[in-house]
Amino acid sequence: MSSDAAAPKPPAVRAWERTLDEFELRLDLQEAALARGSTDPIPPFRPPVTLPMLPDTMLERANRLMQRSWALAETLEAAHGDAQRQLDDLGAARAGGPTRPAEPVFFDSRV
Repeated sequence: MSSDAAAPKPPAVRAWERTLDEFELRLDLQEAALARGSTDPIPPFRPPVTLPMLPDTMLERANRLMQRSWALAETLEAAHGDAQRQLDDLGAARAGGPTRPAEPVFFDSRV
């Protein structure tokens, strides 16, 4: 065996690599679905219940994925709010009422 050969990874690192790969896949799928406007369900991410403690070497990647998941959650929440407003407007329009309260508008123009 050459000195350049990588040493086998500890079981905890391998377990966390698989888990983070799966988590990242779910984020990729959700972001792609959101980008194309799909409402198809994405299988939920479920980490193994027997997952060992997070090795220090995996901390940076885990944090990066967590930040990405929080950003995605905020984007999904905003999209949900937009969809709800559109549904509210549609319901009001079908009922013959105003679609949304009027908001003041400022025009900056010279007379």
